[in-house]
Amino acid sequence: MTIKLREWTWFDLPVLAALRADAELQAQLMAKPKQNDVHEWLARRTSDPAGAFFIIDHEGACAGFVQLTQVERGESAWVGICVAPGRQGQGIGAQALSLIEAHARESFAARVVKLKVLQSNTRAISLYERHGFRRSGDDGDACLMEKV
Repeated sequence: MTIKLREWTWFDLPVLAALRADAELQAQLMAKPKQNDVHEWLARRTSDPAGAFFIIDHEGACAGFVQLTQVERGESAWVGICVAPGRQGQGIGAQALSLIEAHARESFAARVVKLKVLQSNTRAISLYERHGFRRSGDDGDACLMEKV
């Protein structure tokens, strides 16, 4: 199974809207569910000069998204990743993580890639640790992780 990262299209909007409205998923992402703000959110994410946003494409369909935020060129970038609940556990997140990390290093010369994850999300923490991320601190209920 192979995935790729690509720009969003209008065909992705129903999946993205469902992901944004999923209360349980948004809680795992340390966010609140949002209704009807997908266009504004996409405009903000895709126009941010200190970031990047991509659809996780699996077999021609949107399986989630990845993003870089707070990019400090030549220094660091924060990664966010969201895999649709029905697509989790298939290796999609692992491939997407590798691709967005490579993008951060190649396009922004990021020396350090960082992320924040709920301490209770042991499955995600295990994934990040398998990919070389190490805990760098705590932020309340969240674990800060980074990879040099």
